[in-house]
Amino acid sequence: MKVLLTGASGFVGRALQDELRHGGGAYDVHLLGRADGDLAEDGVAEAAVAETRPDVVVHAAARIGVVRCDEAPELALGSNVLATTLVARAAGRHGARLVYLSTSDVYGSAVEAD
Repeated sequence: MKVLLTGASGFVGRALQDELRHGGGAYDVHLLGRADGDLAEDGVAEAAVAETRPDVVVHAAARIGVVRCDEAPELALGSNVLATTLVARAAGRHGARLVYLSTSDVYGSAVEAD
């Protein structure tokens, strides 16, 4: 199975690529990291998916951290909303399944307020 992994240079992406590559050759993993372009820019996701023709796109790229996102909301929207939309559209156009990863930040704190 051919997998395109976005966010390959991040913490989750690095761990996932290691795991997928230890599967005895079951996965042909193609990495897409920061150096490969900004997924929020038109055409970057489309080109990556068109070139690799994956069966599955695992989308792990994101701007992380609530504080960092609050400090630069435009970057957060670009990285976390627009990029995800463009990746999902590219995957759909090329018949690839999409797996979307996120972190605990989207759920908020497990501690209840008084």
